[in-house]
Amino acid sequence: MTDDLRLLSADDAEAAWALGSLTFGYHAQAMPEAPAEPPPGRRTWGVFGADGRLLAKAVDLEQGHWFGGRSVPASGIAGVAVAADQRGRGLSRRLITRLLADVRERGAVISTLFDTTPVPYR
Repeated sequence: MTDDLRLLSADDAEAAWALGSLTFGYHAQAMPEAPAEPPPGRRTWGVFGADGRLLAKAVDLEQGHWFGGRSVPASGIAGVAVAADQRGRGLSRRLITRLLADVRERGAVISTLFDTTPVPYR
């Protein structure tokens, strides 16, 4: 069976928290209460293995960036994480490719990734 790439739902909140907390170093903190629905303008994509385990995730934050005096539809890409034992398989490329296709479908023409936590990106 192939990996499953899909939007995350409220049922996936604990798995997303666990993967993000290990990647970005907040695993000692308790998971905050997850909302019943994702906040407006936030879409999280994930790749799940055949066993149902979340292997990778990335978030599209709907934004606008000002150019020439007007707001241009954009995506702020955040929370990109791949489980350590799954790195090197091309999961992040597959995940970001799908996320960007969705971003384009909703009309965004710019995407940005700001590495607020530079260690994982080195």
